[in-house]
Amino acid sequence: MRSLRAALAGTAASAALLLTACGQSGAVDAVPGAVPYDGPLHVEVTAAPDDPTDDHGGAAGQAVDCDATPVGGSRSEPYDGGPVSRSPEAALRRDSREAGPGGREGLREVRREADRVLYVDEVDGRTRQAAVVHRGRSVTGSTGWYVETWARCDWAELPPAWAQEQGTEVWSDAAGHRVPTSRVQSSAGPAHCGWQDMTFLGLDGGDLDGGQTYVEHPDPAYYPDYFTVAYRRDADLPADAVDTGYERGGRHLWLAPDASRAFVGTRSSVAVWPRTVQPLGCA
Repeated sequence: MRSLRAALAGTAASAALLLTACGQSGAVDAVPGAVPYDGPLHVEVTAAPDDPTDDHGGAAGQAVDCDATPVGGSRSEPYDGGPVSRSPEAALRRDSREAGPGGREGLREVRREADRVLYVDEVDGRTRQAAVVHRGRSVTGSTGWYVETWARCDWAELPPAWAQEQGTEVWSDAAGHRVPTSRVQSSAGPAHCGWQDMTFLGLDGGDLDGGQTYVEHPDPAYYPDYFTVAYRRDADLPADAVDTGYERGGRHLWLAPDASRAFVGTRSSVAVWPRTVQPLGCA
């Protein structure tokens, strides 16, 4: 059973690897404008796997230029992710197909060493995605290319269409600035679980452990095990509601003082979204 934290992040953080256009080579001219990364292409990853606040992207994580902590991942040698590829470009294409979308096509080669190649993509003159492809050994004893480390900036730092393609809803603060999805994000529930009519709102990662998850239109079948507060489609905003400053699509977000429910809407009318009291998983 996959937790909602994984589902939310995976419209965000569970999304795995950076896309390159299938059938096209990732090796093209260096990206103009971005500050080039001249550090080592192999950096030991010491972050704990369950720590979302640390950099898991190794050298790729150091190559990106992000405002918030980048999302990333790494694989050690010997590689155990399946067959290795004959070329760096083939490794990028294969990983994008099999690991899922962590970003978008557009990665371009900017640096090549004997056994590693660095690919980056820039947005507004800053490197927002990167991947290091390594030629190394697999657990089967063969030698070939595989994506060793990858990283991308938060969806809030990328073009809005990119997050939309992943089903991730990015919120803004009172000044209109897009807020990192590590702080707040929402998305429709997965259709394969029959949750497509439910909207999940995660604060600080969601799924408890310091984060909260609120649900619009929760299935009554999940009461009382996962919800103890009733969902209401139309209600008055309580006088003691705490303003988060977050808003999206003309709807504002307030919380109850005890964080047991979220109020989403306008000052004249809000929907009451209950908070989960234990992680709600999807098989």
